[in-house]
Amino acid sequence: MYSELVQLAASHRWKTKKTYNNGISPLRCAFDFGYKDHPELRNPAEGLDSLRIKKQDRPKVDPFSIPEAETLIAAIHHDCGESQGNYDEFRFFTGLRPSEEIALEVDDCDLAQGKIRVDKPG
Repeated sequence: MYSELVQLAASHRWKTKKTYNNGISPLRCAFDFGYKDHPELRNPAEGLDSLRIKKQDRPKVDPFSIPEAETLIAAIHHDCGESQGNYDEFRFFTGLRPSEEIALEVDDCDLAQGKIRVDKPG
């Protein structure tokens, strides 16, 4: 059965290593779940390898230009209102993750020095 799983995984045309890993992972989980009823049997999906994703496998970061960013922010202001536009503009230009921005409190912002403190666990 293991060789059948390997052959099946190899026969599929995966676009990227990440896509392969995303396809194999749920398969492993399904077999893990199914074989809980039969602990005396070896799960054939255990042996399926995950592919190591290296730096060269990752897509290059393609940041927005300032004019593109301003166009997006203007659209958010228009479609969602001033507060949502300001919220997203702040995150866009600070690089904060959504969870980091959500965790900010007034005391974390020093407007005089133009600094924010990001120190809460996510």
